[in-house]
Amino acid sequence: MTQGAVQAVGNALTIDFTTGAAAGFQPMKEVAPGLFALYSGDADGDGQIQNDDKNVNWRGEVGQAGYKSADFNLNGQVQNDDKNLYWRPNAGRGTAIDS
Repeated sequence: MTQGAVQAVGNALTIDFTTGAAAGFQPMKEVAPGLFALYSGDADGDGQIQNDDKNVNWRGEVGQAGYKSADFNLNGQVQNDDKNLYWRPNAGRGTAIDS
């Protein structure tokens, strides 16, 4: 996701997130040197990664298949890894994404 529209040149869209987190919404997490991503775990899309994302959304969807709101790693399954590896380290974070 970017903070603004990206213009197509021909049939291609080009954006380079390796130039820094400023290219995308804030805050962003550096997941590898020069590679930035949004924080995962905001199941209800309110801009905050909170207990409700785990207690309401994850618990209500755990064990289900498909791209559910609590499928934080987008592998098509809502599992313990979604809570333990993706929600838990990001709990308490927020985003600056405006709807």
